Amino acid sequence: MNDTNNTLNIKKIVIFKHGISYFFLNGRLKGTGTFELEFTIDEMNDILKSLFVLDTSEKGFISSISYDAALEPSQLLKNIMIDIPNVNSFTSIITQLKGARIKVKIGVGGSDEKIGIIMGIEETEQIQNDIKITDKLLVLLLEDTAKIVKIPFSE
Repeated sequence: MNDTNNTLNIKKIVIFKHGISYFFLNGRLKGTGTFELEFTIDEMNDILKSLFVLDTSEKGFISSISYDAALEPSQLLKNIMIDIPNVNSFTSIITQLKGARIKVKIGVGGSDEKIGIIMGIEETEQIQNDIKITDKLLVLLLEDTAKIVKIPFSE
């Protein structure tokens, strides 16, 4: 525990078999004060599952509970099954989000808007002046009309 802003006092500790326990802490806050608790990375999963906070004053409210991430953003994204590679990052994210509902704004200033379900990405190849040009298209199932549209990434 850290008493940076306000102090929490231990009122009760109950220890059960197999290492399960609970701690009852009590403290007072003034104004927009905060309590700060410190836990190890290994304890965070249990804390997030069991932390219970109650305002007994009937005068205030608990606006938020926050914690610092213990992992780098890339590791956090891997944990939620989204991998962002160094090459073709945008294409990779879209591919992994297949089936997700999205809103796409197209054109200058996003003047055209399409809402639908991501079906995937298609690549097209064209030859212009003896140069092979590859373009990627977002394949979208439109929500309002159930039509399939292909939106070039260049838009």
